[in-house]
Amino acid sequence: MAIGVSVLRAMVALDAERIRVVQQEVPSVVIRGVQREVGTRALAREAVESLLAELVPQDVRSALDDVGAIRYELPAIGPEHFTVVAIAGGALRVEIRREHPDATLQLPSAQSLWPSA
Repeated sequence: MAIGVSVLRAMVALDAERIRVVQQEVPSVVIRGVQREVGTRALAREAVESLLAELVPQDVRSALDDVGAIRYELPAIGPEHFTVVAIAGGALRVEIRREHPDATLQLPSAQSLWPSA
C-alpha cells in the first residue's frame, strides 16, 4: 500500500480537502478551495487502477464494473477520515476526499450555551 499510504499522508501534511486522479490527466489537489496540479505528466489508466487497488477492497472495486461508480469509506486513521469515490466509463476517475477532524466536532446545543433565566 505504498502509493496509497503516501497519498493519504501527503493529504494530511498539505491539509488537502481532496485529490483528483483521472486517467490521461495530471493529478490535482484541492487545498482551501484552490485546485492545483501535482505533477507534470498525465497518468495512464494502469496507474489510476493501481492507486484504486491499494485503497479499495476487490469486492467493492468489482462493483465499479457493474454499476460504473463506487464510494468507499476507508477505516479511520486516528482522527482522519477518507472517502474514495471512483467513476468508470470512458476515463477512470478517482477522487480521495478527506474529512477534516474539525468538521466532526459537534456544536453545543443552544440550551447549553444560553440557558433560560
